[in-house]
Amino acid sequence: MPAQRGRPAPDPLVDTDAAGLRKFNIGLVPASVTPPRTWKRAAWFAVVSSAGVLVGLAIAAAKLVGNSGPVERIGMPEYPANVPIVTDFGTRTSTKAPTSGQSADTRPQDTARAGGTSTAAPRGSDPGSTSGGAGATTATTPAGTTEPGSAPDTTSPTVTTVPNQDKPLVDASAIASRTEKFYEEVSANTATALALTTEDSRPTIEAVLEQRFADVSLVRVKEISVDPTRGVTVSTLQITKKDGTASTEQRELTFTLSGEPLINAERLTGIA
Repeated sequence: MPAQRGRPAPDPLVDTDAAGLRKFNIGLVPASVTPPRTWKRAAWFAVVSSAGVLVGLAIAAAKLVGNSGPVERIGMPEYPANVPIVTDFGTRTSTKAPTSGQSADTRPQDTARAGGTSTAAPRGSDPGSTSGGAGATTATTPAGTTEPGSAPDTTSPTVTTVPNQDKPLVDASAIASRTEKFYEEVSANTATALALTTEDSRPTIEAVLEQRFADVSLVRVKEISVDPTRGVTVSTLQITKKDGTASTEQRELTFTLSGEPLINAERLTGIA
């Protein structure tokens, strides 16, 4: 009998039963990582996701690049650092010379500084005419001339405004006018000068005036530098004492920033 042949070895290239990964089913994958089943839902999903990412990036960039706060300007505490610009406005108008039918205009404060008195001639009389009556004579002096022993006529000070890009907090013309009036009255009428100060700072400023201007006979304001953004003025003063000596000082006034500008501080900044 012929010998029976053995069973042939299996061919590895022949397909076998489904086993291992060949049993992979898409349903076994979690739904969180699988796209929607329809192409329309998949397209909307991609569009919404991209839009959300773009919006988030835009918000983050705006917060990083945007301005963190207002820019603060730092100035010198002693004296305005910027170069002042000369302006045309002044704080006092000049007096016109009287005509033959008008009397000379005299100001009480100028008369008090001069240390003498003068009487205006009656309307209709010529300047320099005399009138009799109990031996008294009356004379007038035309504007622009000075009598012997009287102080020379003062001129308006030069007012400058410190250039600044910030919005002014006070009226520059108002604080310049109050500065001139304050220093002109410290020697003639201290009560009038103190009326321009606040109630809280009045005792302190009064003590400074009594200490510094007690022996002063005349104060002339030559220049005023105004900083309306800070409410500060720096004045150049020509001070004449009772003994005849003269000096030049720079003094600073600080005004309130709300309501009527009133002086709440006064100090010396320099001596020329």
